[in-house]
Amino acid sequence: MAGLLYKLVVGVTLTPPSIPTLSPVISSTSIPSPISILNQNILFYLAFALVIILDHIIFKSGWGVNFRSVGENPKAADTSGIKYIESD
Repeated sequence: MAGLLYKLVVGVTLTPPSIPTLSPVISSTSIPSPISILNQNILFYLAFALVIILDHIIFKSGWGVNFRSVGENPKAADTSGIKYIESD
């Protein structure tokens, strides 16, 4: 809040950094629309990949099953032999 008030009182305006998008060759092949999916930053695509990877890790791997069981019921996880660190 203090940073916002400082900017309003002093009148400092900051411009966000410009981040380059993918090459125009890829964006020119997209379907014409106001917001083109192919005209996005690489972080946009990495976010989708991260969602798919984390879904696989948390729901399909042994570590993910143990991780979820400790979160849902620590006593049952302890009974099944899963070690966890209990926070205070």
